[in-house]
Amino acid sequence: MDDLEHLNAAPIRELLGVLGGAQAVLMAGAGVSADLGYPDWWSLVEKMQAELAPEVVFDRATTDVKIAAERIKVRCAEKSTDLQPYYRYLRSQFEPKARNSGPFQSQLVRLGFTGIVTTNYDMVMEHSVCASHEFSGCHSIDLCDDTKKYLVLRFFHELGRQPCSCVLHLHGYYERPECLILTESDYRYYYDGVPRGTPISGTRSSPPQDTLHRRTIWALLATRPVVFVG
Repeated sequence: MDDLEHLNAAPIRELLGVLGGAQAVLMAGAGVSADLGYPDWWSLVEKMQAELAPEVVFDRATTDVKIAAERIKVRCAEKSTDLQPYYRYLRSQFEPKARNSGPFQSQLVRLGFTGIVTTNYDMVMEHSVCASHEFSGCHSIDLCDDTKKYLVLRFFHELGRQPCSCVLHLHGYYERPECLILTESDYRYYYDGVPRGTPISGTRSSPPQDTLHRRTIWALLATRPVVFVG
């Protein structure tokens, strides 16, 4: 135990120094929402396979999760005249639950982060900010919403405001399931600029474009210390 405490001492001091500088941005991953009943990436894909496309077979040990998700989406498109059942399913997995915040999430948002970014589709961070600060003005910004790209400027403009007035959803938001970043083609569209409908191949035919997602992440990492949790 003493050796473990010794090994952890330096990283903990460094983290406290970063938080004390009031400049750190929180990057919240799926683990932040897991204890509230929201699935992580692989759990979601396996649930989708079982409930939407059981005939799709893949080996978790050897298959990229983005490719597994792609196969499920393609199969759902083949089985239906549109993808509405697929999108309704995704929305149902991440819409608000009876309990959307707990002790862990509440303590996390009280650490003084200057802004909150998440790859999650749920509203756990927004609910946690509101519950922890008795505040009702924390809004969601969906970076995947092509009609409201300008809102990312609001996120950067309001960095440092306490409590956080908005949460930036890098990979989409449950209310717009058709725009979530989940499959291989989703990643290529939002991060590489590959047009929708382009066949998936093992290699990229051209260098990735300078997309909004790439520019946003670059701006965050270049200007702020980012703390990854979950």
